[in-house]
Amino acid sequence: DDVLRLLNKSPTQSHTFKYLGSEAIDTGGVTRQVYNNALNQHLSRTQILKGSPFQVNTQNVTLKAAYDLGLLLGKIAQIKMAVDVQIHPSFYEQVHKASQLLNNEDYQNIKRANGDLAELNQLNNEDIIKLCQLFEPKLYNDKASTDMLLKMIKDKTLNPYFTNSILSFIHIAEAMNATDVPVLENGEALREAIEGEHHLDNLMPKAFTARASGIDQATTSHYDALLKESLKMLNKQELSRLCKALTGSSGFVKGDQLWFSVSNETSTGVFKAQSCSKDLIFYVKSFESLFIDHKDADQKQLFQALLKEQLDTIVH
Repeated sequence: DDVLRLLNKSPTQSHTFKYLGSEAIDTGGVTRQVYNNALNQHLSRTQILKGSPFQVNTQNVTLKAAYDLGLLLGKIAQIKMAVDVQIHPSFYEQVHKASQLLNNEDYQNIKRANGDLAELNQLNNEDIIKLCQLFEPKLYNDKASTDMLLKMIKDKTLNPYFTNSILSFIHIAEAMNATDVPVLENGEALREAIEGEHHLDNLMPKAFTARASGIDQATTSHYDALLKESLKMLNKQELSRLCKALTGSSGFVKGDQLWFSVSNETSTGVFKAQSCSKDLIFYVKSFESLFIDHKDADQKQLFQALLKEQLDTIVH
């Protein structure tokens, strides 16, 4: 509720967040968690989306809930903070079409001629795409097409498709536009801006930057090479779990940076993830102590095995 109050008051304003009692600098992890929690709370409270993956719940939609959803999604896309949510691709396509519709001059004429969309209130999910297609400049760009669509609406030619959801998408799109979300080329680009990229096998290894923490650079480079090799051995589900441990989301924002800190500190574990700083910490002393009991162990194989084994326990 606090986040939505901020967004309703000033949708384009930038905000930073921190945990109470913590002086840690927010490098993105805290902000992502705040918006992720706000989105999940909104969806749970309003039930505006349902199913797996989510789609618009046409039986339980208020325009206020739709607008607030658009504010959250727009801000998430605008600041490039992938959240851990999965919404059906058709939802993004329809929101993208609705956004295009809002900027169409013929649409504005129809809106004014129909009492601020009262007649459009009953068009269904599929029909929003049909409606938007009527505004494609290459197909319909003159007054005759506008008059034709007005007639179709007024005599309810589209009646077989009537339900109550088109205004939901329009309100979502209006709210997203209010956040100054960048213009995106299609629904898939919008999905990636909100949920992140899920093809992690190429993105994750390139995103890591190694840094020494009380240890020499040669040792840091050695273990950095082991990490890069180990990431290639992880499957899709394992990469998603590692991504979620580090960023709070199973989707990854293109261009985002992850850290691999090679530490000389003492720890009971070998790996630890800090999502606030997007940092995977590797404790050299803990790792090397294992060779006392496993003298014949292959270092690379042991590194890979431990990384896989600790994926569900390394979150801090």
